[in-house]
Amino acid sequence: MLERFLLLWLILLSLLAYCWDAWLPGYWNPFISTTPGLKCLFAVTMLAIGSLLPHDEVRQVMRRWPMVLAGTALQYTSMPLLALNIGGYLAGAVGGRLLRLSSPMRRALILETGMQNAGLGATLAVELFGKNCAEAIAPAVYAFGCMLTGTVLARL
Repeated sequence: MLERFLLLWLILLSLLAYCWDAWLPGYWNPFISTTPGLKCLFAVTMLAIGSLLPHDEVRQVMRRWPMVLAGTALQYTSMPLLALNIGGYLAGAVGGRLLRLSSPMRRALILETGMQNAGLGATLAVELFGKNCAEAIAPAVYAFGCMLTGTVLARL
């Protein structure tokens, strides 16, 4: 149910964040006010997601650490070099095949490699150009494309 309307909610909330000051001038802006805590929120979110992993999967990661390390290296070497979401997906697919990963593990690598570029781009734009910069719009729009293609790919 949540997946069905996720893109709609993301678009509506992004529109609200973008237009907050124009629609509600003088009111407290939660989107700007929470910006300093976003790095911590992202870290806590990643920790929470990791803590939800089943114990068997954690043991598999420990047993297959060379594969995990190679997948991580593939992800972090392709992220700065690939400009498109599709390129990230292709890099994950090729890397997963070269590492001889199972289908579910290959799909996870494809999604992770392809989708993280958008978040990285938005974060870098805000860090380099300040929080009220037009440069962050392109990676934010790109993030929607990543979420859409990632949702479709996850369903295949």
